[in-house]
Amino acid sequence: MFIQVYFHRTRRYLDAMLVNYLSDSLPNGRYPIAVKEYLEWYDARIWGDIKRDESTNESVIIR
Repeated sequence: MFIQVYFHRTRRYLDAMLVNYLSDSLPNGRYPIAVKEYLEWYDARIWGDIKRDESTNESVIIR
């Protein structure tokens, strides 16, 4: 199951899209070092940012 799920080509593609989106969205392409700032980047915020960018027609480019 591990290989069928975690290494499935669709899963790997979506992971790459998320990594590219985060590198473009996060300040300097990295999570902040300060704990307080780091904790502001929770899942719901990131999903909200993705939805906002999707609605403004900003595309995520796969590198």
